[in-house]
Amino acid sequence: MTDRYIEEIYVMADAALRNGQGQFKVHVFPFRMVPEKLAMHRTSTWYPFWLELKAGYDVFEQHGRPPQISVRAGKYVAQPEK
Repeated sequence: MTDRYIEEIYVMADAALRNGQGQFKVHVFPFRMVPEKLAMHRTSTWYPFWLELKAGYDVFEQHGRPPQISVRAGKYVAQPEK
């Protein structure tokens, strides 16, 4: 992520909070979590964690909205928002 994009996120978050929104969600992934990219990083120490994150990425790709994230048995669980 470049400074330009993190600044855009910051500006939107600041505006939301200043205008009464109590919270907001930001989902950040280390790279596009498509099979080819995952395969490139399969030897990374972070690979098992990234596979957990992929569930959220997949929900977003399928539904076009950020997922609802919970933790069960120490693992991330992603579901479409209701």
